[in-house]
Amino acid sequence: MNDQVPMRDHSTAEEITLHEQRLRFSTRVVPFERVRIERFIVTEQRTFTVDIRREELRIVRQQISEADLGLAAPTILQEPPRDDIIMILSEEQAVITKKIVPVERVRLHTHILTELQEVAEGLGRERIDVTYATDM
Repeated sequence: MNDQVPMRDHSTAEEITLHEQRLRFSTRVVPFERVRIERFIVTEQRTFTVDIRREELRIVRQQISEADLGLAAPTILQEPPRDDIIMILSEEQAVITKKIVPVERVRLHTHILTELQEVAEGLGRERIDVTYATDM
């Protein structure tokens, strides 16, 4: 009997393919922040000076001269006539009205900021470990 291990033919070699992990990088857009724009009213107290006019009654008296008496017919009155004169006087009043008018146009733009970010990940790689069996 032959106790020798048969030798393999080296012309037919065995082979194995080794693999390793590789990273692929990509980005995706995800919601980051919600922004709300609010308009609000700020009330300021303003004081203005306005010229206001009103009518006043002024009485102008004139003495009757002797010449004026000679022109009029001589009458003797027991009582002076009581014809009241009624006048309506007027005045200006300040009238305040408010009107909303456009004063400013605000535009919103978004722009993209680019920043660098480090990403670390462990990668696996296959190795070959050859073990010789001496007990054959």
